[in-house]
Amino acid sequence: MSDIVGTLCNTQLTIKREQANPSVGTQGYGGDTKVSESTIMDNFPASVLQGSKGEKSDLGLPDQTRQPWYSVLMPAIDGVAILTDDLAYDADGNRYKISSCELSNLGWRLSMMYSQP
Repeated sequence: MSDIVGTLCNTQLTIKREQANPSVGTQGYGGDTKVSESTIMDNFPASVLQGSKGEKSDLGLPDQTRQPWYSVLMPAIDGVAILTDDLAYDADGNRYKISSCELSNLGWRLSMMYSQP
């Protein structure tokens, strides 16, 4: 039996997965929309801490602010998988794109970037 490791959680996260849009509209747009998101985990406790880097878009505008990255620890649930490109929403409604995920005996460790809603 392994020891229990406690993690201080500072928010709750809802994890959603974008579903492929099977139809294309009159403008030929077949991208993801909020309507096509399905909930994977709802309001789970998580430790969300600011990461050490930010990232600019390819536009390279002089006054452009870097998009912040975050490190996350959260419990694992049997039969539930978090995948790269899943979305996370915190208790304040902020949206994040998950860029890496690792499942260990201690739960999920994620890296995610703030994403405009």
